Amino acid sequence: MMVETYLDILRPASLHSGTRMNKQIATQIIACAVAMDEPIGNMHALIEQMEEDEVKERFKKAVGDLMGILFLNIVRPIETLYPDLNPDL
Repeated sequence: MMVETYLDILRPASLHSGTRMNKQIATQIIACAVAMDEPIGNMHALIEQMEEDEVKERFKKAVGDLMGILFLNIVRPIETLYPDLNPDL
């Protein structure tokens, strides 16, 4: 079993053309990702109100990383398989 590093997690996931995924489950995963948008946005807004610059910048980076990981490693690979599940459509 390979242990992933933080940088491995940030690297975009890709699915090869032979990948199969249950579309109903993929739809539910996309719905969960979309549902996370508001709470993550709320967290970002709260972080913006922080006065401690060093902590604020670390937290902002962490929220950005979280959004990137979610999009690059979950949403994007699913919409590659099922373009109609693109949440922006």
